[in-house]
Parts: sequence; C-alpha cells; structure tokens
Amino acid sequence: MTLMTISELEKASGARRSAIHFYLREGLLPPATRTTTNRALYTEAHLHLISEIRRLQEEGLRLSGIKKVLEPVINGVEVEEVDLSDRSEAVRRSLMQIAARAFAAKGYTRTRVADIIREAETTPQVFYSHFQTKRDLFLECLEVFSDLAMELIEPKIANEPDTVKHAALRAFGNLWLREISPAPMSLAAAEAVHEDSQTAEAYYKGYDKLVSTVIPDLVQIGREKPGASPFPSDWLVATALMGVIEATVGRQSWDERLTKRDVLLTVLFVWLGIEAVYGGEVDVRSKRAEYERWVDELLETPLPVPGSVNGGAARS
Repeated sequence: MTLMTISELEKASGARRSAIHFYLREGLLPPATRTTTNRALYTEAHLHLISEIRRLQEEGLRLSGIKKVLEPVINGVEVEEVDLSDRSEAVRRSLMQIAARAFAAKGYTRTRVADIIREAETTPQVFYSHFQTKRDLFLECLEVFSDLAMELIEPKIANEPDTVKHAALRAFGNLWLREISPAPMSLAAAEAVHEDSQTAEAYYKGYDKLVSTVIPDLVQIGREKPGASPFPSDWLVATALMGVIEATVGRQSWDERLTKRDVLLTVLFVWLGIEAVYGGEVDVRSKRAEYERWVDELLETPLPVPGSVNGGAARS
C-alpha cells in the first residue's frame, strides 16, 4: 500500500489542499489512514476517488449525485491504524546504501544530499527526519562499512582453527572493502585527525570493533604459552596488526608492483612473527631490559627545535 502525506496527495492529484479537506468533510473521500502517532496519511484509493470526483464534475453531476455514485467505493475503503516503523527503517536503510555508494565513489565533499534524495526517490523532509546533516549520515555509513567487513570475514575465521590464517583473512576482508569503497575509512581518519569530535568518536568506535576481533587469537597464544609474552598490551599488538593490514592494503592499491597475494603473505608472515614472540620462539626476554633502558632514555631526550638540527638554519 502506497501512503501519501497531504502534500504528496496534492501533488499527485492536482487538487488543492482546501478541496481535499472539503471532500473529506462532505464524505466524498474516506477518512485518512492514521499512524500510531496520529499522523494523517492517504492511499491510492483517495487519489483514485479525487480523479473520479473531478471527472464526474466535468460531466455535470452535483456533489450529492457524485457522492451517491461513489458511495460503494467510499464505503469499501478500509480505514486502519498503521505502524510505519518497518517502512521508516526500510527508507533509512535505502538512504544509507545509496549514500555509502556515493561516498565510496565521490568521497565526502563531492557527495550531495540532493543527489541521494533524488536517487532514493524521496523528499528532503523524509531525509532530514532520519539524518540531521550529511555528516550524521556519513558517520552511520562508517559503521555500515565496518560491519560489512566483519560479516564477510568473521564467519570464515570462526570455522578456521589456524590463527595464522586468521590474519590473512582479515587482510582479505580489508582488500575486499577497498575494492567496493576506497574512500570512507581514510576520510574518517583524516577528519578524526582534525579533531572533529563526532567523526573521531565514530571512527575510533568502528576501529576498536575491528581491533577487538584480533584479541581472542592473542589470548589463545597466551594460553598455550602462559607468561611468555613480553608485549605491554594485547590491545596495542592487535592495533599494530590492523595498522599493518591497512598500510599494506593501502600501498597495494596504488603500487603496481604489488599484488593482493603479496599483501596476504606479508600479513601472514607478520603474524607468524607475533606468534613466535608470544610463544617464546624468539628470545626477547634476554634483551628486554637493555631495550627498555634505551626506550626510557629516548623518551627523556628533548625534541629538536625546527631549524636547530645540523647547526641551525643554513647561512646565506
């Protein structure tokens, strides 16, 4: 059932709002369908009846005669309360899907709300009832892209016991995401750097969701070799792995010398290195104190002032 507001019925029928209200008062149209919030909506039956009223008027019938002719149709229209939550959610999903494609193809700046509204075949009022601004729409699209990658990869990981392959599968998901959308995550990162609080919050939330999927694999290695890990934080290791994946996938997207196979193998071997350290196969503990002292000294070193390196600014 197609539902219309009074404005949409005006546009579709060509009848003025005052005329529509008159027809309703005189019983020439059935009452409007009401939503759970008491909003009046009209159906194709109203549109058909307005067309018939105008046709019969042109034939010279008075309103009383028109009402008598149309009475069986008017009485046959069922008036009911409707719940628009499902319809509203479908419209919201459609807007996000269209917007996600636009952001992927054009980037954030060149994507226009008007184009999204036109492709969705909706109105600005409907759009802004779901998203206050283009930025709000973009933020929700970020979460959609993050969820897409997880929905593709996590079931495969769940059925694969080898944690080494898990790393390559995550890189594969990132490669796939890059294929369908080269822009959104990099756009979010750039905006987060500029300290836009809303964008930063959404970006970090989505990124943490991806990072968290790596933690169970690190925990599993830790159970197999308890106390062997020299890393300060599993979260930092998981974040480092995701950084490797993003950097290698990003490089492969523009470096023609590299293939997707190169990316998957590189990430796989990086994970093997992580496992070797966690498992104690690489002797890190004997050198840990030495490198911790070096790191502490490095952190205490004053940062050079620009222009003071190599004896200051060049002389003329």
